[in-house]
Amino acid sequence: MRSRVHGTIKASPQALQEALAGGFEEHHAFMLRMLLDTVDYLTMQIDKLTARITTRLTELSTTHDDRDGDRDDDRPGQGMLMPLTDVERLDEIPGVGPATAQVILAEIGTDMSVFPTADHLASWARLSPRTFQSGPKNTSGPAGKGNPWLRGALGEAAISAARTDTFLGARYRRIVKRRGDSVAEFVSRRVGG
Repeated sequence: MRSRVHGTIKASPQALQEALAGGFEEHHAFMLRMLLDTVDYLTMQIDKLTARITTRLTELSTTHDDRDGDRDDDRPGQGMLMPLTDVERLDEIPGVGPATAQVILAEIGTDMSVFPTADHLASWARLSPRTFQSGPKNTSGPAGKGNPWLRGALGEAAISAARTDTFLGARYRRIVKRRGDSVAEFVSRRVGG
C-alpha cells in the first residue's frame, strides 16, 4: 500500500485504507433512489411536453403546396413527395435547427403579413439599435429588451451560421475582419443573410 501512495500525502496508510473502504449504507441507497426517481419523473415530464409541443406545432404549422418545386425526395413515405412543414423549412436555413425553428415559430407565428418588411420584424424583436433624435443630432442607443426567447434563439442561430461554410459564414468572417466580433454577431443576427 505504501508504495502506491504519492509521497506528499500526509495521511497514514491506515487512514487511506479506511477512506478507500467507503461507507455506502442503506441511507445512501435510499437517498440515491429518491434522486433517480426524480430524474425519471422529470424525464417523463419532458417527454410529455415535447409531445405536446410537437402536436401544437403540427396544428400551427401549415404545409406548403411547393410552388417552387423544391420538395425533398429523401423524406419518408415510399418515394412519395410530401410538402415541407414550417419547422422543416426554417430548419433548412444554415444555423437554424429544429429546436430553434420551434422557438421562432412559437414567438413570431406563421403569419408574416403583420410585418411589412424584415426591418419591421427586426425592430419588433428589438434587434435594431434605437435612434435618439434631439434637434439635428441623431445618436444611437441600446436595442432594448424585446423578446428574450426569440433574441436568444436568433443569437444562437447566428453563431451557428457563422461557423458554417455558407454565404452567412463568409459574411460573418468578412465583417469580423473590419468591425470586430460583437458587431459581426449583431449584423448576422439582425440581417440574417
